[in-house]
Amino acid sequence: MTIDTEHFKAKLEEEKKLLEEEMSKIGRKNPDQPAIRRHQDLVEVLVSGTPQEAADTMRAHVACGMENTMSRLKPYFRIRKAFGRTYFRSEKRQKQQLVDPSAWN
Repeated sequence: MTIDTEHFKAKLEEEKKLLEEEMSKIGRKNPDQPAIRRHQDLVEVLVSGTPQEAADTMRAHVACGMENTMSRLKPYFRIRKAFGRTYFRSEKRQKQQLVDPSAWN
């Protein structure tokens, strides 16, 4: 069974154009930092690549995102393992924990 991907490519192009317009309204370019194009590159492959290229690129994108998320969460996992309790990121909640031990879990 062959799927006509042209319809989906057109939809992705429309969405890309809308996103670019919206982002240009709220985003700022920093001339000191090179642009990060991960999502633009992903959309380009989804729009103009083969279905296999799109699938491979999407899998790599999701894996990269998961790896990034896990690396950011590692310190919190270590704290929870060390103390066996919930750890709060906000200063307000951390102070509340110190004053009121029942705030733990």
